[in-house]
Amino acid sequence: MKEILRTSKAPIFKVPLSQGTKFGNRVFPSGMVGASPDTLEVVGGFEEQTRKVMENLLYVSDEGGMSPQDFIKCTVFLKDLNYFSIFNRIYAEYFNKNFPSRSAFEIPSLAGPYELEVEAFGFTSDSWNTQKKEIIFTEDAPRFSVPLVQGIKVGNFIYPSGQVPAKPSDSWPVEDFRDQIRQAIENLIAVVEAGGGTKENIIKCAVFLKDMSRFDLFNEVYSEYFQKDNNPPARSCFGVTGLAGPYDIEIEGIAYVGDDVERIRTEKAPLFDMPFCQGVRAEEMVFISGQVGYDPKTGNVPKTFEGQTRQMMENLLAIGEKVGASPDDFVKTTCYLTNIRYFEFFNRIYQEYFKKDFPARSAFEVAGLAYDYVVEIEGIACINLQKRKEVNEI
Repeated sequence: MKEILRTSKAPIFKVPLSQGTKFGNRVFPSGMVGASPDTLEVVGGFEEQTRKVMENLLYVSDEGGMSPQDFIKCTVFLKDLNYFSIFNRIYAEYFNKNFPSRSAFEIPSLAGPYELEVEAFGFTSDSWNTQKKEIIFTEDAPRFSVPLVQGIKVGNFIYPSGQVPAKPSDSWPVEDFRDQIRQAIENLIAVVEAGGGTKENIIKCAVFLKDMSRFDLFNEVYSEYFQKDNNPPARSCFGVTGLAGPYDIEIEGIAYVGDDVERIRTEKAPLFDMPFCQGVRAEEMVFISGQVGYDPKTGNVPKTFEGQTRQMMENLLAIGEKVGASPDDFVKTTCYLTNIRYFEFFNRIYQEYFKKDFPARSAFEVAGLAYDYVVEIEGIACINLQKRKEVNEI
């Protein structure tokens, strides 16, 4: 059952999110910003904000029984990549070389006067009594002198870091955009293979593009690896203003090497003619593709932000419902807005669907979404498999 994490040592904002959630031995902190827990005011400049972000993140994680060495994955949203080296220096101080997998990119804006936000995922410290955390290393994917590992495997799940189109031999970027896509995907597959998986085991991808006008071209090349009729991963894709290097694309993923997996399909949510599925359930974890405001009944897109937001939320919940996940079962959402000025409006609508015990959440402005949608959401739910089995047997 989902537990809500709450601590006075980290900021408690009056918005529809929890500081963090916990399901079993999995811990999901919300994206943390550089705000004082006492005043909720932003603290100082970039360096001060980075330290406060990390402190807030660790306090929430500690509330869930997770210490720094238990982190599996972090995602970093920066407003200015010129600070990337400073960020890495400070970030490294908190993990004592026990680095998680990681992705980092630049975005136009955050939901407040902040320079950065960091979200994370990990396991409770007592998890390692019954399962093993394996650090993945391979010479078939790039290795960089930054505080991250190529990937981590826990149980049947593999969590690679975000992969960029750099050659493994010398970490030098490839130039042609098509070749960049191929190289990024091949690097991702190489990390998964080093963890004992294959391309077919990849169940979720997130794609960061510097130019969303290349979305159709990206899909064309991506389809060389993941075909829409051959169990493709769940997926999200959005525009960023910068990546940590001379790259046009970065791809992160999750792979599952067990047998208890299913692709989700429902006519109550959009079924696009693209190389991704609506969602994937792997054991008790449910990963839902980024949902937009497309009406599956009419094929229309609402003209207003409110209309798109409501339709998007209905699509998200319909996919979760297909595998027995109710709104209360969602542990984490990530929200992409093309204009952060709609943030308060978005929150008002969002909390009509998640009415209590809110999921952990990150929300930020992106540089663009596919086909001019104005808002997108992806979600993770955790379900009780025994309860689901009993319901299915009725």
